[in-house]
Amino acid sequence: MIKRRSQVLCMWFALWDLVLTTAAWVGAYYLRFESGWLPVYKPAPDEQQCWRNLPLVVLLSIIAYRLTGQYTIHRLRRFREEIVAVVKGTALLCLMVMATIFFLHDPYESRATMLLFAVLTATGVLTGRRFNWAVLRYLRSRGYNQHLSVIVGTGRTARKTARALRRASWMGIKNLGFI
Repeated sequence: MIKRRSQVLCMWFALWDLVLTTAAWVGAYYLRFESGWLPVYKPAPDEQQCWRNLPLVVLLSIIAYRLTGQYTIHRLRRFREEIVAVVKGTALLCLMVMATIFFLHDPYESRATMLLFAVLTATGVLTGRRFNWAVLRYLRSRGYNQHLSVIVGTGRTARKTARALRRASWMGIKNLGFI
């Protein structure tokens, strides 16, 4: 379940994941068949086949990314967990796309294109997510998206809590007002 306060952030990441996955799908086709970098021994599939499968890829990517936990928002999400989630999501997506294309007897079934799609998707989604987290950290350090805190009391624990909040650079707190 997604918490209410992180729904906007989850939707932002989902939107960018879908945009980058779409770009990877189309980019894999053009890189494989139109660029001339990789030799093509069989006749190239029609470009319309690539575009026709795009809604299927988008639908399967939403399912795969959600199942692998890419939309678990946590302030301490490390790069390591991000890589694992993106690789698992990309691998599941590629398996689902290949199984669906095989099931539908679609003539667009180039193995090299699928490999390019997997690499481009994983690289693009991971780069996009890390960029979005960097922008989010920058905005939060500048004072945007602050959450209010109330420290009750004036004793030693309250002073230590206030000092810890002031020193936490990731929170972007400039000044704590005391009543």
